[in-house]
Amino acid sequence: MAALKNVTRYLKGGEELPASALAGKVVGIYFSAHWCPPCRGFTPKLVQWYKDFKASHPRADDFEIVFASSDKDDAAFSEYFAEMPWAAIPFEDREVKEELSKEFSVRGIPSLVFVDGAGKLLTKNGRDIVRDDPKGEKFPWAPPSFDEIFGEDFVKNDGTAVKRAEFAGKYVAIYFSAHWCPPCRGFTPDLIATYKKVLAAGKPFELIFASSDKNDAQFNEYFAEMPWLAIPFEDRRRKEALSAHFEVEGIPSLVIIDPEGNVVTTNGRMALGADPEGNDFPWVPKPCNELTGASGSSLNDTAVLIAFTSGEEADVAAAKAVLEPIADAEAAAAKAAGDDPVFFMYTANDDMIDMVRDFAKLKDVSPQLVILDIPNQAKYVAKEHNLTSGNVSQFLADFKAGKLDEEKLR
Repeated sequence: MAALKNVTRYLKGGEELPASALAGKVVGIYFSAHWCPPCRGFTPKLVQWYKDFKASHPRADDFEIVFASSDKDDAAFSEYFAEMPWAAIPFEDREVKEELSKEFSVRGIPSLVFVDGAGKLLTKNGRDIVRDDPKGEKFPWAPPSFDEIFGEDFVKNDGTAVKRAEFAGKYVAIYFSAHWCPPCRGFTPDLIATYKKVLAAGKPFELIFASSDKNDAQFNEYFAEMPWLAIPFEDRRRKEALSAHFEVEGIPSLVIIDPEGNVVTTNGRMALGADPEGNDFPWVPKPCNELTGASGSSLNDTAVLIAFTSGEEADVAAAKAVLEPIADAEAAAAKAAGDDPVFFMYTANDDMIDMVRDFAKLKDVSPQLVILDIPNQAKYVAKEHNLTSGNVSQFLADFKAGKLDEEKLR
């Protein structure tokens, strides 16, 4: 919660509160704005829920909401904030609000994010808590673990029941898909082929279908094509809990889990698409990859540092040689710190070079260093065009320190 730690003061009830006033509390960060009709519709509900919690909950003092405004000016902020009984980040602290939006990948409002007393994310689905826990009985809303959600009971497409213990010790891929989804139907045959090759090679792997089909008949028809297991269709709550746990926003989606229940990658579709033979099983994300049609889908998930080359073989090899040791060091440091790493890519294919340049409105210059942060609709372009270890390391360090000039992609 680095961004919230940058708040030096809060406003509440016409008074200023020091940042320490929220220390150790569960905090709901409410991203909203007066100009937003859905926000104005949700705010009264949130106000009533908050008042009820504060009036009757035995741990009322351990909870606060903070308004992070997307209003267009101070007057609109003040008018809207006057309706709210909780705290707010001062409107003039725009940088803090933007940092919070980036930290939690807030792409629309209203959005309600809950963090615990240590600043650790509890859930991005605070609006669901307001709806589903009207009395705050589940406070402090600690998210269930993967083990708790995943369950013990699965099924084969012939109706045979399978217990989780039968595939203990294996890597597991959870396949979020549906028969009504054309991209799913296009990907499923490829996934079946790779799955069979991995099993034929004797590797410890199992796959679980988590269906988004509309009814049991559709599920059965689609599942009949699949050689793996599934969550029983009637167990909608478990499937929805897994979707929320992994923040699945679209299908097909493939999440790969190691035998201890840790996430290997949430972008298994990209990984298997780039490795149809399964040679890279269990598809641990590489810190540095060539930018291709398959790998490019990861640009939608995180910030990526890209070295644009001329596409000539020597230039591609030189870019790869410079990037790989820096990418390996970045991945190791991020893992040790418990942070998300910045991934690295280099270009080789002319079509991909042109497509991404056109998308990001980049000049036809090579070599060129760029960080694309599509989730936050931002790009950062290096002023230095020499591709050296020193320049790449400095560019990355300046990005992390917030020293680079941000340009919007839109």
